[in-house]
Amino acid sequence: MPIYAKLKGKVLYADNEADENLPPLDIDVARTTVFVGRAGAYDPAEEPAFLGTCHSKSVSRRHATISWEAGDDGGWRLYCDSKNGVVVDGAFWCKGETVPLKNRSAIKFGPCACYFVLPDPSEAYAMPPSEVVAAPPPPPPAPPP
Repeated sequence: MPIYAKLKGKVLYADNEADENLPPLDIDVARTTVFVGRAGAYDPAEEPAFLGTCHSKSVSRRHATISWEAGDDGGWRLYCDSKNGVVVDGAFWCKGETVPLKNRSAIKFGPCACYFVLPDPSEAYAMPPSEVVAAPPPPPPAPPP
């Protein structure tokens, strides 16, 4: 399965027993649209686009959607699905707002802090070359009228 990006970071604090000894976040973004939320909120077999982070109640079951949008203004975007909001690169975004993501955009929601990391084979955290893929190509131009 291709890996388009990763969410790399950690849970800053545990506000419940289940999160006491969580490993660092290292989550593959293997679809062009995924949603991030509270771990255990969805069964990955039934909802493969779900990426669970931690068990904190301050993280919504569906906290944010990350998607690739093609076109001139295309690129990776984060849509805030949570009334608790999300912080991207130091700016707070409310439910219903969309923010562009770039390589190493800092994302914080609830106790989770992570970076949106695009693949770069020259760096230590890079995915294996067989798994590195570029973002999907843009659609062909519309035919002239």
